[in-house]
Amino acid sequence: MKKCSLFFLTLTSISTIGQAFTSTCSYATLHSRQTPNPIESSNFRKSGYHPLFASSDENKIEVEFDTVIKSPIVLGTISFLYWYLLVFGAAAASNGLPVPDFIPMVPAWPPTDADLVPVVEDSIHFFYISDLQNYIQDGITGSEDLPQLRLAFFNIAEAWVFSFLPLLLVDKKKLPLPVILFAWFGGLLLTNAFLAPYLLARQIFSKDDGETASQASVVEEQEGLGMIALKKSFAIITTLVVTYASYETVMTSIDAPNERVDFIELVKNDRTYLAFAVDLSLFTCFQSFLLKDIKSQRNIQQTSGDLPLLGILSWLYK
Repeated sequence: MKKCSLFFLTLTSISTIGQAFTSTCSYATLHSRQTPNPIESSNFRKSGYHPLFASSDENKIEVEFDTVIKSPIVLGTISFLYWYLLVFGAAAASNGLPVPDFIPMVPAWPPTDADLVPVVEDSIHFFYISDLQNYIQDGITGSEDLPQLRLAFFNIAEAWVFSFLPLLLVDKKKLPLPVILFAWFGGLLLTNAFLAPYLLARQIFSKDDGETASQASVVEEQEGLGMIALKKSFAIITTLVVTYASYETVMTSIDAPNERVDFIELVKNDRTYLAFAVDLSLFTCFQSFLLKDIKSQRNIQQTSGDLPLLGILSWLYK
């Protein structure tokens, strides 16, 4: 009961901080629209220089990185390597194809039941839904015997890819709705095995001309009540899952510090959890350039899109 009370206190505190952060971002955005800054004249914008934030060289590096990460060549390479090494790494090795030594051979090919036990156990506790049901019925979560760091890591990765759907739907360069839903549902199962190829197809098949760019400036202005409700719902669900996962991570680190060693060994020796670790880095890059693509035509200073997970949460709450 003490643990549960501490969790709800933590959740309330984080929620309050999140609301304050979102309100501050919203005020800054409104103020920037109402009070044009003479520094942000056309000459400054053309040069990519803003003396209040960064030098022109820093801005240039940031722009070049975004251009590189979303190029078809890079996205194609990421998609290929993800499937080749992280999905079919053991199958490739068993067929004599080259695979780096640091790629774990678990799950094996074909995978055994024992190989799949960790991810199956975590999937049963997807978004802690079964934990909540068990707690309401019996007063226990049912996941007490599972490694909590592993379960939290799994749910944070799943919550992050879950939060991408509204962003993909608002994107002006989006592909047809069935393709988006297929990639998103696939992403909930195999994360970047589906999300990265979708972004590759987006870059190849979407138009990238002046008309598309000019239309992108009104994407968020045209959001109806349905999209606003969808964004808020996804924001709340993601926040609840990530908050509880973070709470379990902190409590486990305090109560069972040795579990961190076991978790690190799991990432080194299980390809599924190595893939989740790679996912977190890729999600950071993908959310950054997607948010910038949406906001670039509105002359809004991008302040939070590069923050892992918090950037997309901030956008969802707006």
